[in-house]
Amino acid sequence: RSGRTTVVAGTSPLLLDRADLVVLLVDGRVTAVGTHGELLDRPDYRTLVFRGASDEENGRVGADEGTPQ
Repeated sequence: RSGRTTVVAGTSPLLLDRADLVVLLVDGRVTAVGTHGELLDRPDYRTLVFRGASDEENGRVGADEGTPQ
């Protein structure tokens, strides 16, 4: 929406591709900022996104954080 800021946490490639700005956090620290397309050049970002997409497809979302399935 115009004039609003929404913060979303996730690793879905579809969600990330639609975002105006993506912030990559590693151990709670900002390590990169850019669009999804720009950040795909980073191996650490690609690994996180594609591992997360695989986890979503297999019903394992939240498994790394200890969230019950």
